[in-house]
Amino acid sequence: ARNLVQKAQLGDSRLNPDVGHLLLHTLCPALYALVEDGLKPFQKDVITGQRKNSPWSVVEASVKTARASWPGW
Repeated sequence: ARNLVQKAQLGDSRLNPDVGHLLLHTLCPALYALVEDGLKPFQKDVITGQRKNSPWSVVEASVKTARASWPGW
């Protein structure tokens, strides 16, 4: 892709279903397995004592950390 419009179209799964398929069926499961590997089953929680851990909780915590470090968000 040479310009921003072409780059945006490459990431649109409606225009490029092969890209969407690769992301949803190859990259996402690989990232999920990578994050899940070695993840402790529980995490300490102030209110409940412990809370079940999941790869999604890692993503949520990462987004909160990124937003806190970027004042413009």
